[in-house]
Amino acid sequence: MILGRAAKLRRAGVLGINRRNSAFTLKYNQRRFYPLVDDKVLCKRRLQEHGLAVPELIGVVRFNSQVSRLEGLLGDHQEFVIKPAHGSGGNGILVITDRRQDYFVSSDGKPVQKADLAHYLTNVTGGLYSLGGQPDDPDCYTAEGKVDYETCRQKPFFQAGIDRLSQAWQQGHAVVLMCSEGKPENCHRTKLIGRTLTAEGIEVVHIDEADEPISQADVMLRLTGGQPSLFGDDFFNLTSRKRYRDTPRDAGEPEGG
Repeated sequence: MILGRAAKLRRAGVLGINRRNSAFTLKYNQRRFYPLVDDKVLCKRRLQEHGLAVPELIGVVRFNSQVSRLEGLLGDHQEFVIKPAHGSGGNGILVITDRRQDYFVSSDGKPVQKADLAHYLTNVTGGLYSLGGQPDDPDCYTAEGKVDYETCRQKPFFQAGIDRLSQAWQQGHAVVLMCSEGKPENCHRTKLIGRTLTAEGIEVVHIDEADEPISQADVMLRLTGGQPSLFGDDFFNLTSRKRYRDTPRDAGEPEGG
């Protein structure tokens, strides 16, 4: 039954996500342009500039302080969708189909209390559902548009995530942190998460591009060119390699590569 439906969809020209990615996305799109679509707000703006139809944008919540003004932002809208600006795979999308006096109703018919919706939004702006260590909070970026990992470390959303990892470790669980970056020295797992966990006495072992285990300390030596700091890892103020936010200089052209 399921195979029959799949064949019918293929005959109608409907692509599955894997076929779409292999036959079109990867084949016809240069990787340096990926940031233009990884940022949903920027992508929507570019599509509008080219006359393509897109759903109405009710508003953008960038800071936790804006969450308390959500009802004013929504106005009279009874239906809306909350979508992380840098989400992936549909994670973090919340569809609201109705609005009552004291609560909202999600697409599965469940009530969503206003306090729960506010908490959900703080998780979104904190980067819980974001791609590759790209928090939605603008405070976490340098003037050049790179992720400032030291600032991220001070944020409540990051500290809450570290607390969860620490609790799992204390309970004897082995936790795997996943990312698509092959070289650990280029990844936020080393520059941000690994440094923080190591400082708390939790052992971190990475798997490098050769599928070999490597310690956090050895990855940091790769990152610093083999020069350890006399003042510890906290001496290094690390950022992402790439820019993920617009700067006044380039007027919205994120850097790829």
